[in-house]
Amino acid sequence: MGTLISTNVTYAEADQFEFQPVSCADVRKVIMAMPSNKAPGFDKVPLFVVKDCLAHILPAITNIINSTFANSIFPRA
Repeated sequence: MGTLISTNVTYAEADQFEFQPVSCADVRKVIMAMPSNKAPGFDKVPLFVVKDCLAHILPAITNIINSTFANSIFPRA
């Protein structure tokens, strides 16, 4: 078994990582770049459906992403 080493390193606040809010344009760009022919994920919604209705759901998706960043609560799956 290896030895665990504990260090108490303090970083200046400016050096710490922080999520920045994303815009609807950022989210649209990422979603539209995803291949539509892949199998659906845990939600069972094919990506082509998301792309087809993106104009209507984009603000909600962006809000969910930004809320996740702001509250540091991330889904396991």
